[in-house]
Amino acid sequence: MDEIYALKHRLERVLPEVELYVFGSRARGDFYPDSDVDLAVVTPAFEEKDELERYDLIRDDLRDVFGATPVDVVLYTPEEFEEGTEAFLPSVIEDEGIRV
Repeated sequence: MDEIYALKHRLERVLPEVELYVFGSRARGDFYPDSDVDLAVVTPAFEEKDELERYDLIRDDLRDVFGATPVDVVLYTPEEFEEGTEAFLPSVIEDEGIRV
């Protein structure tokens, strides 16, 4: 979890009102040393940006913090996250995710 808190700290410096959630095996506690890290990043800074532009905002921080550890990340605006809570992935994040 140290890496996740480090990422949160870094993102807070550049993204307004950022929320970071860890979900999947890391949140459930049933991960293995080589398991990937599942993250959701929610921020108004993603508004009016496509997926690639959103990823560009966090790419360097992900690489610096996690290095070669595989990371699956989903990127939402607050509205997309709220509206998507009926969809599969946002509901999984809401059910099992840990807000950092």
